[in-house]
Amino acid sequence: MARQFHTAASCFVAICVLQACSEPPHTVDDHASVGATDAREAIILSRAERDLVLAEMRMMLESTEGIVAGLAANDMQRVEQAAARAAPSAPETVDQELHASLPEAFLHSGAAAHGGFEDIARLARQAAGTEAVMTRLGETLHQCTSCHAAYRVEVAR
Repeated sequence: MARQFHTAASCFVAICVLQACSEPPHTVDDHASVGATDAREAIILSRAERDLVLAEMRMMLESTEGIVAGLAANDMQRVEQAAARAAPSAPETVDQELHASLPEAFLHSGAAAHGGFEDIARLARQAAGTEAVMTRLGETLHQCTSCHAAYRVEVAR
């Protein structure tokens, strides 16, 4: 059963990543046509800034995959390591200089998500149990999905 859960979760994560990676990057000129169907707030960044933000999002998704795999294997050390990778103090989080280019609410949502990963690492370290970790993971993923529902990243020309 755990292996089936792990396989299904891994497939779901892979599909999400492939869909996100296959979408062509939006540019400011695309805004008029996208705006008609996509009411999310546009965050206009340079290509390099956009790449940093997307890399951080992928890292959080990869951490989520590691947490789910660790839970499926009943390996709390693996859960802790995967979650710690996306904690606020992790070296792969967005550079502080980029913060000036990002909306405050976007930063707040990101900080809440990173805090959730930190909480998951702490819960795993304290052997709080699968249910507690899954509950906090669900809350953390809500931060991610809420942010993705509110914002889209576009490249400035």
